[in-house]
Amino acid sequence: IALALCAIALATPAVAKPLITSSEETTAQLCLDREAEGERLIAICTEALSDPGVSEQQTTEVQAILGDELLYIGRREDAAEHFKAALAGDPGNVMALNGMGWVHWYLDEEAVAATYFQQSVDLRPTAQGRAGLASSLWRSGQVEAEVAFTYLDAAVAVDPEYTWAARERGWLLLEADRGEEALAEFVKVIAEVGTDWNAEYGRSRALSSLARYEEALEAANAAILIDAEVPWAYAQRSFVLRALGRNAQALTEAKRVLEMAPEASTGHLQKALAERALGRRADAIATFAAADEAGVADDLLLYWYADVVTDENDLPRARALIERAIALDPGDPDHHLLRSWIALQ
Repeated sequence: IALALCAIALATPAVAKPLITSSEETTAQLCLDREAEGERLIAICTEALSDPGVSEQQTTEVQAILGDELLYIGRREDAAEHFKAALAGDPGNVMALNGMGWVHWYLDEEAVAATYFQQSVDLRPTAQGRAGLASSLWRSGQVEAEVAFTYLDAAVAVDPEYTWAARERGWLLLEADRGEEALAEFVKVIAEVGTDWNAEYGRSRALSSLARYEEALEAANAAILIDAEVPWAYAQRSFVLRALGRNAQALTEAKRVLEMAPEASTGHLQKALAERALGRRADAIATFAAADEAGVADDLLLYWYADVVTDENDLPRARALIERAIALDPGDPDHHLLRSWIALQ
């Protein structure tokens, strides 16, 4: 009870901790020294920007730090504005260049992200810059996987504790269909840092790619125990349960994903595939149609939508759906195979 009352008191504006606690401190110096984190650091840096005594050079650094902290808590649009302001004051600000790289990386604009990371690495080859460049170049199709791995290895050499690079190496290996190697990378990260949602989720994905579904289920459960608010591990658990023939449970998990992230295609897809596995094909088609009407259908969802409609022998509709999937991802061979099958029918 005492702890609860203390927490309430601290949350009350009248007794909130001031941004500056010493007459020798300034908000600019606190910001530059990163003497706080999260919302408190954001408040300190924001106040520092209004201090008339802050130099232009300090202002640039404050903008970059503010952008970095906003990016960390997911406020990417706000972060981008501060990174741009920092770069206007100093086009060679490495933190801001990396920051803009990550902003575009999160927007799936990897080719643009690569240009920022390349500028950053040319100025100072930090672990973050090298890792971001590796991922961006590979994901935008500008380099082969082995080149990306070289960049990631260099990032880890600069900072052995930068686990993002090791995890990204795992994801790149997984996407290159090198499941055993990907699994080894995720296991290595977990051994080094202990609790890591991304690595446990990656471990589950790698294990399921190797058809080791019981182990994949255990890894998905481990990810959920670490952070129960992220929907993607539930989607993975739905997939694994379906692979194990536990379709009713898979449907329950899919519905949970749909409630948590209705704007993403994943929950709709897993729900429809679980319904199909339960023999409820009409329900599956209705789920696919609802996702399509909601505007959340991606090429993978359209592929499976076309596949289910093909089972209904509605070939013109199936053909239209797979054509849309191909338009979204022309390079996926499975899309073309399904189109060939539909044409053959």
